[in-house]
Amino acid sequence: MQLTEVGLDAEPVLLRLMSVAFPDRPSQFWQDGFARMSAHGPSRHIAWLLGDPENPDGVMLALPNPVTGVPSTQATTQINLSSWYVSEDKRGQALWMLRKIASRKNTIFTDLTPTESVVRMLPALGFKPVSAGLVRLFVPQVARRNHSNWQILNDSATIEHTTDPVLAGALRDHRQLGCMVAGLCWQGRCFPVVLARRWRRGLIPTAEIIYLPVAPADMPDLRDAIPALAAHLLRSGVLFLELEQALQTERALTIPHRLVNPNARYARGPYLQGGINHLYSEFVFFKL
Repeated sequence: MQLTEVGLDAEPVLLRLMSVAFPDRPSQFWQDGFARMSAHGPSRHIAWLLGDPENPDGVMLALPNPVTGVPSTQATTQINLSSWYVSEDKRGQALWMLRKIASRKNTIFTDLTPTESVVRMLPALGFKPVSAGLVRLFVPQVARRNHSNWQILNDSATIEHTTDPVLAGALRDHRQLGCMVAGLCWQGRCFPVVLARRWRRGLIPTAEIIYLPVAPADMPDLRDAIPALAAHLLRSGVLFLELEQALQTERALTIPHRLVNPNARYARGPYLQGGINHLYSEFVFFKL
């Protein structure tokens, strides 16, 4: 059994495999995603191939995210696993493939859109849920709630206030990739938030929070800033805001919301507990 880590130089092979693995998605869908990676993402290593790299039997995208949100002594990078496929005659190697890839030390692994069959495998490999489903809020309704204690910075001011060069670079990348970047400020202390834009039903402007750090213990939870953020989004024409429902009871949303996807997202390793970190994921590159 052979595994080979590849980058965008293997795009022709990846496109051929993806067309077989996901026949409902046109080739242009994958080409557009790889083009976004080439412009603003990790291009050195983005996938693993199972078997002969010239004629592989399987593939898994492994998208690196340099922003971990945890001390470097715990993890130096985060890798999001996505779009896993193994040919039917090699299915016996599937679990070995996942186990081998997820064994890398000092790394956080996430799986944000696992299929039902993959979900059954994840606990045996140390993956745990990091969310309690996706909820949706009606922005005009939430924006009417009191938010006088919070201020919102625009994208340029947020990036300027970000002292961590790795995080600042990620914010610039995601702005270029079409995401919304803002700063949540409380008593002069500001924290960045990143939102992926979507058009629900092809018509309704929606944004999902894909990056939300954890505030220090002497501050309110950053989810308390959602009404202020909603007012900011309303001025940008966004009608619905989506975000993960936190597993922790004390961080669970109490403002009006609706559960729109009950499926959990998963991580292995010291993932940013209480926060959200899906930068450089399929939500960004493939607009899922």
